[in-house]
Amino acid sequence: STARALICLGPSAAFFARELLFYPMRPVVAMMARRRGGDIGGAWAALMRGAGNAFTYRLRADGRKIVIRHGTEDVFVMWELFDRRAYAIPAAARVALERDARAIRLVDLGANIGLGARFFDGELAIDAVIAYEPLVANLVILRRNRALDAPGRRWRIIDAAASTRDQDVSFTA
Repeated sequence: STARALICLGPSAAFFARELLFYPMRPVVAMMARRRGGDIGGAWAALMRGAGNAFTYRLRADGRKIVIRHGTEDVFVMWELFDRRAYAIPAAARVALERDARAIRLVDLGANIGLGARFFDGELAIDAVIAYEPLVANLVILRRNRALDAPGRRWRIIDAAASTRDQDVSFTA
């Protein structure tokens, strides 16, 4: 299976068992999110408060650890980034970045739980990460993923959405 090649779980069935436990809750979360103005993350946070649905896994490819929440889009994002490699850096861009001796600063606008930064760290020598994320449920896991990152890398997490104007915004799903 795809996830088996991606992460170390001990018994790989444990990963899928946890994920399946949360699948029946998705319609409930969608209904809660509609009542909350489309905030899926907030709906999951309200529903899962205290449920301990965030788990730490070790990537098989390089041993780095990541934290994801079961029953959320985190599982899909993990697969999309680390298995499908949907954001892999094209060879020409990689060569150009490696030739340039300057430090690389990654700015992640909509950092979610930080998996994008963790992915690009495996691709390039990232010196610093600036992560914008407005949703509290995501910020909790983003901070846990930052704590698992390489020592010495500078992180700045900004509890806000990125925009061209200073204004309040609402999220819809």
